[in-house]
Amino acid sequence: MADDMPVDSPIAFSKRLIIVLSLLFVLAIAFLAVYFTRPVYKEESVRSKIELAKAAYAKSDYTEAANLYDDVLKEQKDSEVIIAYADCLYEMGETDRALSNYYAAIDMDPENEMAYARIIAMYESEEAYEEINALLADSDSEKIRTEFQNYLAITPVYN
Repeated sequence: MADDMPVDSPIAFSKRLIIVLSLLFVLAIAFLAVYFTRPVYKEESVRSKIELAKAAYAKSDYTEAANLYDDVLKEQKDSEVIIAYADCLYEMGETDRALSNYYAAIDMDPENEMAYARIIAMYESEEAYEEINALLADSDSEKIRTEFQNYLAITPVYN
């Protein structure tokens, strides 16, 4: 009896409309599933690379740790990851690159005490006290200047 219905009957039209709407609904659900699971995968990937980098650093495999942190930085910029990357470079003897990355962390987060502490430690080991003073004097952060005020001094003179 359904074969006897004209093609343009309201029942036939309703059936086609239901089928089309059902297909659109299924496609929308599939799109949303892909859209919302993809960022989670990327976030998990970044977190696992960071954990692998930390483990490599703990085993003194600074090259592997640096490579992993570098991969993370290609996906997301984060001052803490930049500092960890710079720590690896420092341990590998690449002090100029490490220093440059510590400064990059400060550019990203001007109140990052860890970056300042690392730079100050490097300058202190080289007895570059003028550099420490310049670093802190250039800081716009009262918090940083207060935290490291003991370093705002004149070059020590030993008699």
